[in-house]
Amino acid sequence: MEFVREFVMTRSRDLEIDSEASGYPRYRFVIGGLILFAHFSVGINFFVVAPLLQLIIDDFG
Repeated sequence: MEFVREFVMTRSRDLEIDSEASGYPRYRFVIGGLILFAHFSVGINFFVVAPLLQLIIDDFG
């Protein structure tokens, strides 16, 4: 029984080291999604004003 516990503990340490050694953080998809969302939100803000611009120009001059 002691051998099994030691094997499991050693194996879990190996898994932690392997995930850290890969060099890629686990949250990379979250960061990528936030960057993509930021790019889309800038585009949406730019294109939403365009239809209203003609109305503003007509009102002021």
